[in-house]
Amino acid sequence: MNLSLSYLTEPKEFAQASFIFIETKPILKFLVRIVNVAVVLILALLLIKGLKVGLIPQEWFMVTMTLLWLFFRRKFNRWIFFKKFNKQAFAQQTLHIHFSRNGITWSGEKFTKGDAHWSQIKYVLQLKNGFIFAISATQFLWLPERVF
Repeated sequence: MNLSLSYLTEPKEFAQASFIFIETKPILKFLVRIVNVAVVLILALLLIKGLKVGLIPQEWFMVTMTLLWLFFRRKFNRWIFFKKFNKQAFAQQTLHIHFSRNGITWSGEKFTKGDAHWSQIKYVLQLKNGFIFAISATQFLWLPERVF
C-alpha cells in the first residue's frame, strides 16, 4: 500500500515543529531544567535582597531577565525560528511526501530530495496539529494534520 501527500509549507507551522523537535532532545531538556532551577534560585535571592535592602538597577535588570526566561523563552525562540524559516527558499513551497512499504520519500521544487527507510526513523511525535518523523538527531520530516 502506498500513500502520496502534498502540502504547502507554512513557516509558522514549520518553526513550531522545529522548536518541538529540538526541545525533545534529552540533553537539551536536561540543560533547560538546570537553567530553570538556577534562574528560580537567582530570582528568589534577588527578591529576598530586594525586600530587605532594595535592588540596584543592574539587579532589577537581572530580575527582568529571569522573568523573561521563565515566562517568555519559548515564545521568543518560536519567534526566532519563524523569522528564520520565513526567509528560507522553501517557505510557502509545495512538499511531496510518499509513504511506501520501504519507507518515506520526499521532494519539492526548493527541497532537497530525500528518503528514509522505516528502520531509519528514530521515533514519531504526534502533535495536536501534525506529526514529526525523526530521521536522525538533526533531521526530521514535518507532516501537518491538514494534509489528511
